[in-house]
Amino acid sequence: MSYNSKMKKLKKDKIFVKECQDNILKIIKPGDVILEKGHYGLSDFYLAVPFYFIKLEAERLYGKKAIVDDIHIVRFLSPDKILNVTPPVAKWSTIENICLEDITIYTSTEYQYTDKDIKIIIDGMEAEHEYIDDNGISYKMKLIGSKYGIGDLFDFLVNGLGGYENKRKISFFDTTKNTKVCSTGIGISEAYLRHYKEQFYKNELIPKRWFSEIICEQKFYDENPKRAKLIINDWNKNNKRLDNEMYRPSTFANSVYYRNEFKKILRMSLGKIIE
Repeated sequence: MSYNSKMKKLKKDKIFVKECQDNILKIIKPGDVILEKGHYGLSDFYLAVPFYFIKLEAERLYGKKAIVDDIHIVRFLSPDKILNVTPPVAKWSTIENICLEDITIYTSTEYQYTDKDIKIIIDGMEAEHEYIDDNGISYKMKLIGSKYGIGDLFDFLVNGLGGYENKRKISFFDTTKNTKVCSTGIGISEAYLRHYKEQFYKNELIPKRWFSEIICEQKFYDENPKRAKLIINDWNKNNKRLDNEMYRPSTFANSVYYRNEFKKILRMSLGKIIE
């Protein structure tokens, strides 16, 4: 029986589903990210192909020992407000929607999100705002309800093959700034909070920009000696940071390569705690 068939069967057991939700809610905190492994049916073939190559590209970036099996990421803000940038459009999911998925939860090692922070993010994702990307290009978008940017998936591959791991310099398939994929959408939610607090609450604690430091370059050389020099050179040319447009699910799982921004706190599959 396939994973999706098992999950569909388990969803009928409302008591079990409630227990799964409770187990997650005992541990997860607002602001945490949830990574999901992919289990595709025939109808998902159009996604399975690019995701397969993105996993290969993640290995090219972080090495063979890296965590690269996660192909989707959502962000927990509250039990009924889980930011989910997914086909066909970005939406709010609930804890019930994701509790039986093949998931790993990561929490921030650097910042404790307050109720005010979470409200800022939720309100920001539900309204249209002007954004300025890492290339200085201004555009307007409302994330919730925006179309999924499947072209981004292919641009990840093209840029990686071109040696651009930290900044998107080639955009063959992404035809508009008003679409995101899961990981870049999560990045937008954090960037919005940071910029909002810099503007209106600059005297309060503000989260650091994600993936803006490589604490130990040697890890790239140890784990990925064939490409480490290219990656570090590209990093230095891009102001020593990873642009939001190049965030992947594997970025969050492998934050040890940067500032160790996230740590794993729970692994679950089909509602059962694995670690």
